[in-house]
Amino acid sequence: AAKDPLRGDAPLNWDPGIPIAEWDGITVDGTPPRVFRLELRSRGLAGRIPSQLGRLSALRTLHLSVNQLSGPIPPELGALGALRHLGLQDNRLSGPIPPELADLPSLVQLYVSLNPGLTGCIPRRVWNLPRHDLGGLPLPDCPPSPVPSADIVPPTCDNGVAFANPAANPALVADCEILLIVGEMLAGDATLNWHPARPITEWDGITVGGTPLRVSKLDLLLRRLTGSIPAQLGGLTGLEVLRLSANQLTGLIPPELGLLRSLESLSLDRNPLSGPIPVGIGRLTELRVLDLGQTQLTGAIPPELGNLRNLASLTLHQNDHTGPIPPELGSLSNLRRLSLHGNELTGSIPPELGSLGALGVLSLRENQLTGSIPPELGSLRNLRELSLDWNRLSGVIPAEFGALQNLVLLGLERNQLTGPIPPELGRLTKLQRLHLSDNQLTGPIPAVLGALGALYTLSLDRNQLTGPIPPELGTLSSLIILSLHDNRLSGPIPTTLADPPTLVVLLLSHNRLSGVIPPELGSRLTLRVIWLTGNQLNGPIPPELGDLRNLTDLLLDDNDLTGPIPAGLGSAVNLRDLRLSSNQLTGAIPEAFGSLRNLAVLTLHSNQLSGPIPEVLASLAMLEELYISYNPGLTGCIPPDLRAVSSHDLDQLSLPDCPP
Repeated sequence: AAKDPLRGDAPLNWDPGIPIAEWDGITVDGTPPRVFRLELRSRGLAGRIPSQLGRLSALRTLHLSVNQLSGPIPPELGALGALRHLGLQDNRLSGPIPPELADLPSLVQLYVSLNPGLTGCIPRRVWNLPRHDLGGLPLPDCPPSPVPSADIVPPTCDNGVAFANPAANPALVADCEILLIVGEMLAGDATLNWHPARPITEWDGITVGGTPLRVSKLDLLLRRLTGSIPAQLGGLTGLEVLRLSANQLTGLIPPELGLLRSLESLSLDRNPLSGPIPVGIGRLTELRVLDLGQTQLTGAIPPELGNLRNLASLTLHQNDHTGPIPPELGSLSNLRRLSLHGNELTGSIPPELGSLGALGVLSLRENQLTGSIPPELGSLRNLRELSLDWNRLSGVIPAEFGALQNLVLLGLERNQLTGPIPPELGRLTKLQRLHLSDNQLTGPIPAVLGALGALYTLSLDRNQLTGPIPPELGTLSSLIILSLHDNRLSGPIPTTLADPPTLVVLLLSHNRLSGVIPPELGSRLTLRVIWLTGNQLNGPIPPELGDLRNLTDLLLDDNDLTGPIPAGLGSAVNLRDLRLSSNQLTGAIPEAFGSLRNLAVLTLHSNQLSGPIPEVLASLAMLEELYISYNPGLTGCIPPDLRAVSSHDLDQLSLPDCPP
């Protein structure tokens, strides 16, 4: 019955002479067999959505997207109680979105955008679906729907409708009535379907369980709540999970939540809350997860949190907490994650944290911590990630860190650490990221770092390291980023740096490196960025660098390079930043640079280049910076179109403009 109205002029092979399992877009399953999937995307359908589809009571997926269907969305689709996925986008549908769709109990995905004829408003409850494209509709939200009339169903929880046998479940009656009280306070401008005319098992975010029956879980993740956290939630003493994450809840965390002694998981993260963490949270001894990150909370971290002996995850990151890290947190023997980064914490790192033997992640970065790093942290043998970056820590890197055999991330950058890099770090064979940048480290780079076969980022830049670059770094077979710039390294660039098969970024600028640029670098085709600025490199620019078709940045300025600019650099067609200034380069500017269509920066000034300025440079549409002055051998005239470049030094050339 639905075939002809749906297809329009498009073909559909729905015919009783063909097995239904072979019909276009139809999937049959179950016992007895039923149609549970109707998939007709991009079929050229030009009819209307038939109301008869509302009779397919086993249908779980209905996709009619990217066709030319017109007319309204039938409200009869609201009878598809098993429907989970509904895709109607990119058609010519018109009229309102049926409010019946908001009541589909199994629906998790709704796509209706790119139907410019849709009118009316967006039913509020469909915003609560996990996946939708409602943000792409130029329609307002519908006003809140009135709750069922009291003369139809009394607004109490002992009416036998919210749940069966209320007389035998007085605790559940009490929980139900608390939810009726707090629903509007919590929702704000959003809508929650909490009403005794509906079974409580169908209430948004509510799970009932246990003996006797209680509300055991309240999970309202991503529900667009704009209210506050009601103190009355403290009366839901059977609650085991309370998750209100990723909403727009404001105000304080009520201390009454400290009454929820059965609570195992409390997640209020990603809400614009205010005020301190209530001390009473420290009485929730069954708590295993406490996530209050990204909530704008202030004040000190309560030492009472050290009483939460079952806690496995404590995340208080990206707030405005001040004061010291409580040493009492060292009592949390089951803790596996401690995330306190992005606050304003001060004082030293408590050595008591070295007692957290189960800890896998310790993130204290982006605070104002001072003092030395406790060597006791070297006892955390299960630690996988240690992030202490962006603090004011001083002293040396503890050699004890060499015992952290499971470490994959060691972040110590942007501190005030001194002394040498401990060679013991060469034992961390699982390490993938080593970030020691922007400290005051001295001494050589330990050659044993070449044993870190899993390492893909090595950042030692902006220190005071001396001595040669160890050739052993070329054995880092997983290396992607090698950043050694802004140190005092000397000697040649090891040819072995071309050996890591995955190397993408090589940053060696502003050191005291000498000798020639290894032509072997031209064989590492994965390279995208090479920084060699501000060294004492000499000899020619290897023409092999032109083979690096993925190269975007080649910075060779401020060295002692000689000879001509290789025309082969014009083959590095993805170059965006090419800096060759302040060398002793001779010869002409290659015409081949006209192939560098992505070039945005070209600096050639302060060399001994000669000959004319190639007119092809004026065809580089992406060029934003051009510096070619202080090359006294340049002759001819200035192509007028070059003056359209945003930043240039053409006025410093003693050359006329070329005639039009």
